Amino acid sequence: MLGVYSLLTLLLASTAVAHRHRGRHVHIRPPSSTGAAAAAHPTTYSNYLFRFTGTDPVNVDEILDSLQPYGFNMSHLHHTFSETMNGFSALMSDHCVGVLKDMVTPDGVQIEPVVTMKLRVPVASTIPKPQRPFVDHRKRGAHIRHNHVHTHYKPAIRPRGPGFSIATRIGEDPVESSPASSAIPSPSTVPAADDDVPAEYDILQTDATWGLQRISQRNPILGVADTDVNGQNFKYKFDESAGEGVDIYVIDTGINTAHKDFGGRAKVEFVAQSLVNSEGPGDFAGHGTHCAGTTGSMHYGVAKRANIYGIKIMGRSGGGLSSDIAAGIEHMVKRHRQRRLDPTFRGSVASMSFGLDVATADLGNSSVISKSPVLDSVIMAAAAEGIHTVIAGGNQGIDACRVSPGYLSRAVGLRGNYSASVITVGAADVFDNRADFSNYGECITTYAPGVAVLSTYINGDNSTQVLQGTSMAAPHVAGLVAYLLGLRPELKEDVQGMKRLLTSTAGRGLIGNVVDAEDKRLVAYNGVDG
Repeated sequence: MLGVYSLLTLLLASTAVAHRHRGRHVHIRPPSSTGAAAAAHPTTYSNYLFRFTGTDPVNVDEILDSLQPYGFNMSHLHHTFSETMNGFSALMSDHCVGVLKDMVTPDGVQIEPVVTMKLRVPVASTIPKPQRPFVDHRKRGAHIRHNHVHTHYKPAIRPRGPGFSIATRIGEDPVESSPASSAIPSPSTVPAADDDVPAEYDILQTDATWGLQRISQRNPILGVADTDVNGQNFKYKFDESAGEGVDIYVIDTGINTAHKDFGGRAKVEFVAQSLVNSEGPGDFAGHGTHCAGTTGSMHYGVAKRANIYGIKIMGRSGGGLSSDIAAGIEHMVKRHRQRRLDPTFRGSVASMSFGLDVATADLGNSSVISKSPVLDSVIMAAAAEGIHTVIAGGNQGIDACRVSPGYLSRAVGLRGNYSASVITVGAADVFDNRADFSNYGECITTYAPGVAVLSTYINGDNSTQVLQGTSMAAPHVAGLVAYLLGLRPELKEDVQGMKRLLTSTAGRGLIGNVVDAEDKRLVAYNGVDG
């Protein structure tokens, strides 16, 4: 890194100069002698996100050092991001912002105020639900090996424990194990517990939530009433691989990792610095624990063998700073890069149940769109790294293309490495109707269960809660993507290929209560029946 004296010399030069950084050139221009650079230092400061848009990485330390003679205080720096993110967040005066703009080539930096993203749950989203006693399958004829559910098999079926049994791909009742046939092939690397039992089979969970049953059948659930949806009287069919080797990052309010239904597979991976002292790593809102449970817990989750990592960027209030979210995503990308080296690794999935809403006064004005371009770029960078990104579509009952980051499902950019690979999810009820609160339209990749969703919670190590929102729909799809990665290892980092698979296997044209002709009205489906 160049010294402060050298930098000042360069800044005072009359022409732009190029600093060499890791063998590449990054152009920094001297500040103008007029305008913001020459103005008196103001006393007004704001939190900003900065991202440099050039194809070459910028040495952020060098930039920040060069700003200090103009009043920037290094203690006001919040986060610096890697070359992938190519930026930083900081509390900065408008004077220094002007100096920074003057230093780089035109349009060479994105600058935006830090905004507060909100959880994707509508008003009055909590539905009372009595707690159901936790059943430990290890005491009922099954065991957990390597944190995953397994059963001791004989040629004839033995119980997998209450609520679990072997099932063929045809029919609803538990029967003997038989070879599977599916449009999505099962991996040969998952062995049966005994050599005389075929390696390819399905598991039937008979104490599942309605959401799990819905994603494991192409057609609607028949003969169900409103009073049924809070219970666990449904059936979920899934392949025994169940997302093994896949990492799910729940970017949210944290996770109650002590909950028994996670079986030790959940951990807190990152806590935003702004929350470290105020709250610590725990989940005090419940939202993150609920979402994590839907992605991969034992009873309520889709991918029951996946690794679950909490990226805590929101607190008990249900809001989170865009700068903290960017830092959490940065951490996820770094871990994803490390995990690539593990031969058992099958991919990374990001579950994001937050967003930036349109102001209530502007809901009727279709031209108003909520935007956070810098954070959007960070999310797109994660997708370009091969992280499968699933986003809640929003709960304002408007076009999902009007809200950030949901509109990224149709975005193209980031140096050509990203092309509409984000998956945006709308919420549906048990009757396959779009929830009244759910956003809709072209930017909804698929709908998933988002009304009366039962999952893990924070009031104890076996507590549950029923919530609703696109926040609840997105984890169903994040878990489904993890599940499909367990079956399709060739899609490990093929985010566009996974999105095509998800949309091609989905139930088509089934969602009611949608008047937008651009909405594809798809329903997420795991393809277990072919």
